[in-house]
Amino acid sequence: MMIETNPVEQLAFRIEDTCRMLGISRFTLYAEINAGRLFPCKVGRRTLFTRTEMERWLRAAQGTVIDPRPLSVGAVS
Repeated sequence: MMIETNPVEQLAFRIEDTCRMLGISRFTLYAEINAGRLFPCKVGRRTLFTRTEMERWLRAAQGTVIDPRPLSVGAVS
């Protein structure tokens, strides 16, 4: 008889994994961090993103268009 065990759910992810899971580029990830919309946590030299933070960012981004390009100086809207 095999005993079923629940695997431990991963709580934090590296930059590469975060980009893949969110479906965004590394450039967009850093743009969101710099804009103050996505918050990483540092563990030593490693930058990680919690599952909770990724879910929060996705909820906040619903219905908005994310453009990682900086606004150009003198742009007219």
